[in-house]
Amino acid sequence: MTIESQEMCPECNQFGAPIDILNGNEMDELHEKLFFNGVKPGLLTIFDGSLQYGDDIECTLECQKCGQKFELYCNIYHGRGGYFRPTT
Repeated sequence: MTIESQEMCPECNQFGAPIDILNGNEMDELHEKLFFNGVKPGLLTIFDGSLQYGDDIECTLECQKCGQKFELYCNIYHGRGGYFRPTT
């Protein structure tokens, strides 16, 4: 279930818009944003799964300020098909 971004804290709101991942380039851009704007500065932590590339990326991230969780899934092997979205 997705939620509206106004329920998120100002820090994680930048990750609030659901994204359909259509190709490998989009996944690369999202991966970079999640890592450098979220995980590396300590705003988001990996709650479940991994951000490491493999055939598939399946990961749940959690905002350390408000507890909002985000789901990431992408089929890297085929280079398409995936999503990133806030979840409850």
